[in-house]
Amino acid sequence: MSEREVVVRSVDSPMEDLKTFGAAEQGHYEPKPIEFSYATHENFRAEYALVNEDLIVHFFLPESVDPSQASAYRNWWYTDFAKIMSEEAQAYFGAEYPRIMAKYTEEVASWWLKAQGYDHLLDPLAYLQRFFAQLDARLLETGSPFSSA
Repeated sequence: MSEREVVVRSVDSPMEDLKTFGAAEQGHYEPKPIEFSYATHENFRAEYALVNEDLIVHFFLPESVDPSQASAYRNWWYTDFAKIMSEEAQAYFGAEYPRIMAKYTEEVASWWLKAQGYDHLLDPLAYLQRFFAQLDARLLETGSPFSSA
């Protein structure tokens, strides 16, 4: 991958901040795999999860795009999708950077979105599903190449 990020917690943080880690026999912590849910929309696919207190999303091109043809959509995916995703996320979550962050990973043509501090919601994953529906509708309104109209 071209980028790598590590979340750093304060040394004073309680051990429950390490919810995604499981104790190994030798006294150190091993990461547990994140269990993602999946959504398919007309303009994108997404895998998403609540990790500690944060909502994490990986956006991918729709299933209808053959991987060998993905480069044909690069400009739209890298610019138009990114702009609209950013606008919609900021409006929907009522936050900006650094609470809302997004990054692109070239190797898998994927957008990563992190919305920090949404574990207090009654159903954080359902909240994300509504965001996906709103984002997909906005993408269709703005002339997505995947619009069936």
